[in-house]
Amino acid sequence: MTAEPITIYNSLYLTAVLSVAYMSLVASEPYIPHAFSDRIRGLGIFQYTVKAYNVFQIGFNAYIVLVILRGYAGTPSDGTVVGEMERWTGLSQTELTWQLHAAQLYLIAKYLDWVDTLIIVLKKSRRQLSWLHCTHHVIMPLPFYVVFVYFPKVMILYTFITAMNSLVHVMMYGYYLVNPLYPRIAKYKLLLTEFQLLQFWSCVVVALWSMTKPDFHWFGWFVYMALAGLMIHMFGTFYRKEKKTPGLVTLF
Repeated sequence: MTAEPITIYNSLYLTAVLSVAYMSLVASEPYIPHAFSDRIRGLGIFQYTVKAYNVFQIGFNAYIVLVILRGYAGTPSDGTVVGEMERWTGLSQTELTWQLHAAQLYLIAKYLDWVDTLIIVLKKSRRQLSWLHCTHHVIMPLPFYVVFVYFPKVMILYTFITAMNSLVHVMMYGYYLVNPLYPRIAKYKLLLTEFQLLQFWSCVVVALWSMTKPDFHWFGWFVYMALAGLMIHMFGTFYRKEKKTPGLVTLF
């Protein structure tokens, strides 16, 4: 199953254009006047818009998790422990329909995440506009799109990361929503980073397991592992740096 060439060309072109637009947004931050940013911050409608955006992201990502869990639940299993593990990690061989639907939703979510950067730029919060934030957001759509379009069957094997990452975003946007109301919970923020790192490592395990499956594809696997390795490096570096901050609660 592949897309039409003209669709592939147009979509890749659009992805590249959007990536350039994203980096242009990041580069525009120093040129936004502080007075304008202060005025934006003080607007009630801006604050309510940010809250509404967080609520929307919680709902949208929760829906992606629901789509995948329903798909897993409807996947046949031989009843063994291994069979159940394969069923709930997406490694059972099933029809592509619901996996591709989840992948489409997830790809949309990666573009919606860019609104985070717009909010940060408008607020001129340079500390939040970090290398980790910008690289993570700009790099996610392209490799996922390549696998989605050129190797759609690989999505059967990698639906697990879609579910895990969407669950992480439910928790993350929940934190963003509640933190302004209860600032004390900020001391628990590194627990989210720890969960993200556990997510990446669990996805590596599933990817290694996928090498035993009939739909295994070396290129799709390489893209997936390269992305996971980059995320582990970036988030691990951030975690080690932030862990030195006094008062933050961690599990590890």
